[in-house]
Parts: sequence; structure tokens; C-alpha cells
Amino acid sequence: MAEENLVITKSGSKAVITINRPAKLNAFDKETIGSMAMALKDLGSDDSIRVIIITGAGGKSFCAGTDISYLNSLAGGGEARAFINAVQGIGFAIESLQKVVIAAIDGYCFGLGNEIAMSCDLRIATRDSLFGQPEIKIGVIPGAGGTQRLTQLIGATKSKELIFTGGSIKADEALSLGLLNYVVEKQDLQNKVDEITAAICGNSFNAVKNAKKTINESFKLGGYDIEKEMFMECFEHPDRKEGMDAFLSKRKPNFK
Repeated sequence: MAEENLVITKSGSKAVITINRPAKLNAFDKETIGSMAMALKDLGSDDSIRVIIITGAGGKSFCAGTDISYLNSLAGGGEARAFINAVQGIGFAIESLQKVVIAAIDGYCFGLGNEIAMSCDLRIATRDSLFGQPEIKIGVIPGAGGTQRLTQLIGATKSKELIFTGGSIKADEALSLGLLNYVVEKQDLQNKVDEITAAICGNSFNAVKNAKKTINESFKLGGYDIEKEMFMECFEHPDRKEGMDAFLSKRKPNFK
């Protein structure tokens, strides 16, 4: 199956979803969000698939986040809320799949890209990859689960630093913080993904899927609702418009 901005391939018990907008650093627009939601639904109903790998095309970026020109085009209220419901829904869909989902990360993993990666069960990255939640720089907050999953994975202290500053970290630091499972050289990424996939598929998949469900039950949903409302508050604030306009104009924002 192939969509313009998303490519899905299957091989035995494995499926690969490739985000295919390399000219935009694989940033998500409206169509890509919809395609990802549909792909996860279709693969979730395919009993032959046990492991899903999400990766990015082009060798430079896993996913640089949401396409800011698309985000800036959204009207407040209903359009913005529909967007945030949709992108939060991608993370919840990945977590609820009765499949193991692996993020194979090569390059930039920012914003929505990092949020998608964090919703996966395992994350394997190349040594040159970079990670961050830079939304604060355009006047909003992470809204697809970033405030919650980043804190769950690396703790509140470092999460606050990354989110408040909009800064980024390299793969080795991400590994030491617990954000990643493995860091490998670029040429070894596929081999490591295949190794982990084979190990998972060699086990009782009934036990694997029940282990995933049980582990995920330890996370509470209340914080995601607060995140959504705070994203909407930021989206309606003048700073959001100034931040996105400044980004698109390649100038420094003048926040009030």
C-alpha cells in the first residue's frame, strides 16, 4: 500500500511505515496525519502482522514535527482542536495496537516526530540523530502527548528543561536518559531493527501483546486532557501567531 506521503510495506510478520516527505524533513501535514491514522487502523486489523516499524525517508530526518505552514493555516477553535485530537489519537492508536511498534530513527526527531517515536514501544536511533520538543519557540506546547510521554520516559527535571528551552539532545544523551533503547551507526540501523524484530517474533505473541497492554496500563490519561487544553490556550494566544509567522519568515519572534 502506498500513499503520497506515506509508504507501507509488508514482509512476513513485519510491516514498515515510511514517512515519505523528505523535502519537508518528513514533517506532517493534514494528509499525512490522516494517512498515518488509516495505516495504523489497517495494520491493527491484520492478524499476520506482529511488529510494525515506523521510519522516515531520505536519510536526514525521521520526522521534524508538524509542517508549520499547515499548522499556521488552522483557524482557532474547531480546526485547531480537530488537529490536536488527531495527533494525540495517533499516539494512542500506536499504544493500543496489539502489535509491537518500533521507531527506527535516522536524523531529526522533533516535535510531533518525537511524540510519535515516544508512543512506540521501542526506539532505535543512529548516532547522529537529534531529539527535542521545540514547540515553545513558536508559541505553543507539545500537544500530541509530548509533555506526558517525555516526562514518563526521562523524568520531570530534564523534560522541563527540553520543553521550556526548546533545545535538543544528541542520541547518546537520549540513550543515557532512557529515551532510546539503542544507538547504532547509520549503516547498522536496519540490522539492529531486524535483530530486535526477530527476537520478538520468536516469543509467544499472545504473551508479548498482553505484556504491552499491562505495561501501558500503568500510565494515566488525565494529563493528556490537560495538555490538550493548554495547547488550545496557547493556540488562541497572540504569541502563537507571532511565533509561527516568525518561523515561516525566518526571523526572531517578538513575544509579548
